[in-house]
Amino acid sequence: MPAPASLLINAVQGQSDQRTRPVLLGRDGQESLAAALSRVPDPRDARGVRHRLPTVVGLALAAVLAESASVYAVGQWIAGCSQRTLKAFGARVDPVTGRYVGPDEKTVRGLCARLDGDALDAAVGRWLQRRADAAARAKARVGVRPLRDRKARRRAKAAGQRHRRASARDRHRPRLPQVAVDGKTSRGARTRDRAAPHLLAALTCAGVVLAQCQVPGRSNEIAAFTGLLTPLDLADHVVTADAMQTQRKHARWLREVKEMPAPPDLNFPHVAQVFLIERAVTVKGRTSYQAMLYVTSLTAGQADAADLLAYVRQHWGIEVLHWVRDVTFREDASQIRTGNAPRVMATLRNVSVSLLRIHDTTNIAAALRYNARNNSRIRGCRSVQPPWCRSAPRMSS
Repeated sequence: MPAPASLLINAVQGQSDQRTRPVLLGRDGQESLAAALSRVPDPRDARGVRHRLPTVVGLALAAVLAESASVYAVGQWIAGCSQRTLKAFGARVDPVTGRYVGPDEKTVRGLCARLDGDALDAAVGRWLQRRADAAARAKARVGVRPLRDRKARRRAKAAGQRHRRASARDRHRPRLPQVAVDGKTSRGARTRDRAAPHLLAALTCAGVVLAQCQVPGRSNEIAAFTGLLTPLDLADHVVTADAMQTQRKHARWLREVKEMPAPPDLNFPHVAQVFLIERAVTVKGRTSYQAMLYVTSLTAGQADAADLLAYVRQHWGIEVLHWVRDVTFREDASQIRTGNAPRVMATLRNVSVSLLRIHDTTNIAAALRYNARNNSRIRGCRSVQPPWCRSAPRMSS
């Protein structure tokens, strides 16, 4: 198997000749997060920059993967990093002591507040999509070996990579891949003068966040829908959204992207099927009934009843993402409010969850605690390489 597809770095820093040598991450030469972050414009004055943007954001992401829920906690995690970890992320060398020095909390906070959120989301979204594709190809090529060793099973459980229940493994898989769209408000970032930012995200059925954008202050999710999905390759994909996005212009836009024939005699454009789902919900002994009506442009030949039900169930994965950010990362309790920092931290949380989901992590909280106990797991990305995969070559300095 090639090297871990989600490795955060792709270069060995601090060589004797002070040059950076690239390290390919697989047989197809997939780029690393550091290379993707190098495309994000640095808003700082070049004359005062001591830490490169990929280094600062990469270390911040590593800290979030290690259960850091605030910028202050991110600064503390970086301050406690080992020399090997700082070297792996491209930290600068102090000319006096000769030791690697990471950015402090003030540097991280200042950069996050001024960073271009759209550019950051676009860069990491494209990178995550390539990571997910590479991981899927590697899994299909290598397969999965059962954990026969007792210690390996304990390590997998500690890293949040427990085996899924049989009911989840045997769930019906629809024929076309899915992208779910929904929004979430970062309530903790609300101030007296500014409303809390509302972020709209696009999520795959595997739990990978492909895109995110901030909804303008006096608008709603409807205006941001097409802008969010425009950079994505939606060919042969099914896009699901809630009732707010059931707009005629959205239906026409999606059909133009997908280039499929449309029935001409329906009141709503491009509707091929209408289906009803009835739910019975029991809470504390009280049962309530719901009837939900759905419309889709998929024909009966493209999606039968089982496919449509699977798409509806998979759409709730984006609600799971919001729950993880609220409960595990304590996003709504966060008081990060300066500039674009709330959005940047939300992006880092999305990337953290996506990296873990790419490699079938089922317990995000357990995986974060597992990473927090040893920062070398972040440096080598052991946390996102499932224990049941075949051994992969390690990166050497």
